[in-house]
This record gives sequence, C-alpha cells and structure tokens, in this order.
Amino acid sequence: MDMADNRRDEMIAYTKQKYGEDHVAQIGTFGTMMARAAVRDVARALGHSYNTGDRIAKLIPIGSQGFPMTIDHALELEPDFESAL
Repeated sequence: MDMADNRRDEMIAYTKQKYGEDHVAQIGTFGTMMARAAVRDVARALGHSYNTGDRIAKLIPIGSQGFPMTIDHALELEPDFESAL
C-alpha cells in the first residue's frame, strides 16, 4: 500500500491493529534524479522559467550507458555549464 504522508502513521497503526504487528512492515524507497532533470527541477523551484532551466540542462553532456552524467563531472567537461550557473 502507498499512503499519504500526512496520515501514514494512522494507517500503519490501523494495519497493525487489524492484521497484527508481526504481519506489518514498512519499506522505504527513494530514487535519484539524472543531472539534467535535477537542474530543471531546481530552476523551477527557484522560480526561473522552464526555458532557463532547459537551456542550462542542455549544457550537461549526456552520459554513456552504465555511466550516468553527474553534475560534478559535467562541470569538469563543459566550461559553459559552470558559467551558466
């Protein structure tokens, strides 16, 4: 089950009561963002236009399969990327 953050504690307590504490487990997951998506999201969160975030994100080179591009590596490879920040 996936539950809303603001009522998760209530749902876990209810599930434990209904099915027994030994039948309930919590699993946490998280993901990572690719460098280009992260730059676009940060630009949007800071109130910049989509075009600004997109222009900066496109300065980040595309990584190769199995070796995703990081922002640190992009800064080493692309001098225009650092000056755009």
